Amino acid sequence: MKKEKIFYGWWIVIAILTNVALLGPAAVALANLFQTAVTTEFGITNSAFAINNMIVLGIGIFISPIVSKYLAGPHFKKTYLMGIASYIIGLVGYSISQNIYMFYFFSLFIGIGFITSTMIPASLLINNWFVEKRGLALSIALSGLGVGGFVLSPVITILITNIQWRMTYLIYAITIAVVVIPITIFLLKFKPEDIGLQALGAEEANSKTNSGENVNDGKVSLSVKDSKTKLFFIALIGGSLIIGLVNNGGLGQFPPSITIQHGPVFSSIIVSLYSIVGIAGKLILGQVTDKYGVRVSVIYTTIGIAIAYSLMMFSDVQLNVYLMAIFFGISNANATVLAPLLTNSIFPAKEYSGAFGFVQSGQQLGMAIGSLAVAGIADASGGYTASWLVMAILGLAGGLSWLVAISNSKKYVK
Repeated sequence: MKKEKIFYGWWIVIAILTNVALLGPAAVALANLFQTAVTTEFGITNSAFAINNMIVLGIGIFISPIVSKYLAGPHFKKTYLMGIASYIIGLVGYSISQNIYMFYFFSLFIGIGFITSTMIPASLLINNWFVEKRGLALSIALSGLGVGGFVLSPVITILITNIQWRMTYLIYAITIAVVVIPITIFLLKFKPEDIGLQALGAEEANSKTNSGENVNDGKVSLSVKDSKTKLFFIALIGGSLIIGLVNNGGLGQFPPSITIQHGPVFSSIIVSLYSIVGIAGKLILGQVTDKYGVRVSVIYTTIGIAIAYSLMMFSDVQLNVYLMAIFFGISNANATVLAPLLTNSIFPAKEYSGAFGFVQSGQQLGMAIGSLAVAGIADASGGYTASWLVMAILGLAGGLSWLVAISNSKKYVK
């Protein structure tokens, strides 16, 4: 095996971070920056524009298991590049759309691109390249979501103001093509064996295997197909759905709620705060998981989310909103970083991609309905307080479901 001063897996991490920073925010976080300009030109309501978000997230519910299967095989790079191409087609399509129905059509391409080129391939690559420091590597790679949102948000806003929304979409598409495609072609390698290397920590794991130690402790001996009727699998997917709902409910409805009480400037400050804290939150979560295991990470992120929503019940006090942003930023990485690490802690490597496809489907379903659920409860109750109480309770329920999955899976370890 070749030896390198810098393990090539860390270059994989940097490549994923860069790709995710450009691709991930385009689907959800940055989409609403175009909302006012598009709704004004087309003469439509904000709700009509929001359907795009449902389409983008909803398509992942159905295609995640299929995408995982193709990404896990010999067609990884081809499938990944097709996802990037789908993103580019969607953005270019937005730029030439003449009505909202054309937007809905091109949102299908954005949804396919989001699933095919962000979370699933990132988790698969890190899983292949790292045995040791897997949590740290994944948290660094997926911090690109926060970095991209933080850096691109002011850039997109300036571009929309100065060259209008159509040209901004086109420039975004060109940027993805110029940056992401070369990185994918020349830097991404599906597994270390492809270039004569081993995963970080694989040598030590192999030596343990040769000495008779059980290195698969905690991994079920069942296939994904045989797991589908087991309690641990149902709890894993159910928890993923709830976590997706709870996290996206806050991301979608914190800004309008805060704007109503404290104005748009304060709301933008809070969004920036939990975005920045979220980057640190991902890194902390990766380190904690590597050192203490997924059970501890599930417990502390679940409690953090519940505290964040509880604080929003008293959001008339600005200090509580600041504290919410800190707790939410630290804890909401449970949907991005912790979900794949949890899946990996339950399933062996050969079953990981199939299992994570279903986990991602559950999360996508939760994300698709999260913001609507919060808004619907707020409309029915005459304010957001009831919404935040429900989200706090659901956050605890999602964490409990994941803990049940961890505990029950031990019954199937041989």
